[in-house]
Amino acid sequence: MRFLVLNALLLLSFSLFSQKGPYNFSKLDIYNGLSHNQVNAILKDQDGFLWFGTLSGLDRYDGYSFKVFSKKHNDSTSLTDNSITSLSELPDGRIWVVTGLGPCIYDSHTEKFDADYNGYLHTLGLPSGTISRIVKGNKGRYWFLYNDLGLYLYTSSDKKGRSVKEDVQTNSAEKIGSVREANDGKLWLIYLDGLLQQYDIDQRKVIFSTTVLQKLNKENTYNNLFIDNDGDVWLWYYTFGVLLFHPQDNSVKWFNENSSPSKLSSKLASQIVQGNDGLIWVSTDHGGVTLIDKKKNFLLHLFNIH
Repeated sequence: MRFLVLNALLLLSFSLFSQKGPYNFSKLDIYNGLSHNQVNAILKDQDGFLWFGTLSGLDRYDGYSFKVFSKKHNDSTSLTDNSITSLSELPDGRIWVVTGLGPCIYDSHTEKFDADYNGYLHTLGLPSGTISRIVKGNKGRYWFLYNDLGLYLYTSSDKKGRSVKEDVQTNSAEKIGSVREANDGKLWLIYLDGLLQQYDIDQRKVIFSTTVLQKLNKENTYNNLFIDNDGDVWLWYYTFGVLLFHPQDNSVKWFNENSSPSKLSSKLASQIVQGNDGLIWVSTDHGGVTLIDKKKNFLLHLFNIH
């Protein structure tokens, strides 16, 4: 889980890193105030705080010290459970916190938690149900992906939600695995079977669809998506490495352990982010971090040296 901590440091200090200079890292652990060294989720909120969902509580970091939120058995407004599995930003300074006992809503204004997450969804004009993913978009948009109800959009300006299911209906029998907005305001959707779509939010219709990923690999489940600053699409899943899709020519480049010279240090990719210098950072399980300069076709591997 150390690579999750690394991703948070990247979000906090991208400006400290340069392609030509040394790569210096700081370590945050229980000796610095972290509630547990197993970090399962990380979020940077609208105020710049870093949130760490650990095995033993929810930790807020301000760059200097931690404030730890935990379950208090006599307080119904405390954290539902200390085991945190995921974190997602919500409108109005709230955070969707998924625990071992289900989701709850953190309110930054009161610093309290509400276990009635379905009640909160109703305030947004959204139906009750099991949420698999919440993705913050541009211009106050939030995308809610339900396990059984499909995709919903909430817009802060309108303060209401609506279903997008009818707009993106396909012949695919699979569910949507993930969504992500690009800088141009278009939404990309990846289905679990590899069907990739681009959705025009204003026109409310799909404007591009490709099965190239389905043809490449039919055995894996696609559920992770990242759009870089050039509008290229990165996809990864835990046992297959990383795929780079170029919408301009419908081509795919595969990064894995054997794809020389595009070789990852490990095919077990866990997260992708992009630095201010345009480099793509790929964190892996037991393989360190691979930095990708896609324009120069250059890869650099960073490892923890004990």
